[in-house]
Amino acid sequence: MNEGEREIKVLHLLNYPGNGGTERAILSLIEKLGGRGCSFSVACGMDGPMKGELAALGTPVYTLPMRSPFDFGAVRALRRLCAEQGIDIVHTHFMRENFIACLARNKKASFAIVNSVTMMTGKRGLTRIFNNAVTKKNSRVICASEAVRRVQASEGIPERKLEVVYPGAEYIPPEGADIERLRESLRLPKDAFVVASLARFRGEKGHDLALEAIRVFYGLYGEEAQSRVPVHFVLAGEGELLEEYRARVRNLGLGDSVHLPGHLPDTFALLGLSNLLISHSHEESFGLSIVEGLTAGLPVAASACDGPQEILGGQNCGLLTPKGDAKALAEAIHKLATDKPYYHELSRAAPLRAAAFTKEDNAHKTLEIYKYAVHERERVLHK
Repeated sequence: MNEGEREIKVLHLLNYPGNGGTERAILSLIEKLGGRGCSFSVACGMDGPMKGELAALGTPVYTLPMRSPFDFGAVRALRRLCAEQGIDIVHTHFMRENFIACLARNKKASFAIVNSVTMMTGKRGLTRIFNNAVTKKNSRVICASEAVRRVQASEGIPERKLEVVYPGAEYIPPEGADIERLRESLRLPKDAFVVASLARFRGEKGHDLALEAIRVFYGLYGEEAQSRVPVHFVLAGEGELLEEYRARVRNLGLGDSVHLPGHLPDTFALLGLSNLLISHSHEESFGLSIVEGLTAGLPVAASACDGPQEILGGQNCGLLTPKGDAKALAEAIHKLATDKPYYHELSRAAPLRAAAFTKEDNAHKTLEIYKYAVHERERVLHK
């Protein structure tokens, strides 16, 4: 922070503080900008695992129930909280929270609003009309990718408000003991070629495609691949469909080679023991897990959604397969598991591509947006 500049007080508004990409993005901003231009607090609608991580960082957390996008009790509570804490910016991450923040911001409310958008799903009817109306109060709309920016622009959000800021990732090499503990807990052979996935078990994340690709892989190449090196799949993540997919893996008789451990707090250990990352979403605005894999030197085989195409398209660090094509994904996995020269070529290029998506760059661009938002709000207040 330059001399004479005051610290910007930012409140992140998040209904459920879980373990997803949004939560990782918030924690990254707190780690990178806290005490270096910004101070942070978080208001949550309910309890969730992220609260423990916020407590470890010493970040103030407030409880602010948000029953719907039009919860006027939440609107009044947010207005009071921002006044009491002298909040400069409310940073919202989903439509419910953004509606509440925009309804709370009136002529007497001195905070600005920055809204991050990561969803590709278009809005229709009254939802679209209301969203366009409230977004007029957003100083900036941070888009997770060019694909997201295009969707927002197509829905009538003014281009001047839209700014692409890619999420950032970093890789901290884990201790060998941490890798071995995870390997043992998953019962992975030491010589296994490990194919990893990091995604919540939700419909749009495409675990149906992943499981079908795995079934096809073993059907086409199982005997050949296993004779060279055992191939194992670790699909890590939590979510409402996790138990359903565990049952499907058992019913297919794949339980010895396909592992669904749920949420793994030590992502670095999983990346450290893996050889390949797969991304199988039916819809993906960016693909933070892809960048996380690249940072660890893992080639990526990904279904060609909008976000993965922005990361991998034209780059020599992974393979894009047609959306929904399980056989093509199985073939890509086989190619990277068996063609060692090609695998190592992509592995060497992976960290170079990941360098375009750093947490430092994400934090720097977000700080500039915060500064602009504060300046814009102060200009309006002093008219």
